[in-house]
Amino acid sequence: MAIARAIVTDPTILVADEPTGDLDAKSAEEILILLTQLKTQFDKTIVMVTHDPRSERFVDCRLPLGQGSIHRSGKRRCIHKSDCPRSRFPHNRSKET
Repeated sequence: MAIARAIVTDPTILVADEPTGDLDAKSAEEILILLTQLKTQFDKTIVMVTHDPRSERFVDCRLPLGQGSIHRSGKRRCIHKSDCPRSRFPHNRSKET
């Protein structure tokens, strides 16, 4: 129901906070597939925050967070490195740059 409310106004960006948090594995996968379809078929940008490691195979870019910021040493995975938003966060750049 929350996803239906989120997409009814046809937003460009969807923010999903733990979309698979309380779901069984089958339902979680169905939600991740739905989010993928929204991205590919309806050109939506999905920003998802999750602790679910299964969701990683559904994303284009993964940015590890901790202590309120993006971890430089964390495992980042982006399909197209030039598309990764990580470079757009000036507060996470080292002081030398």
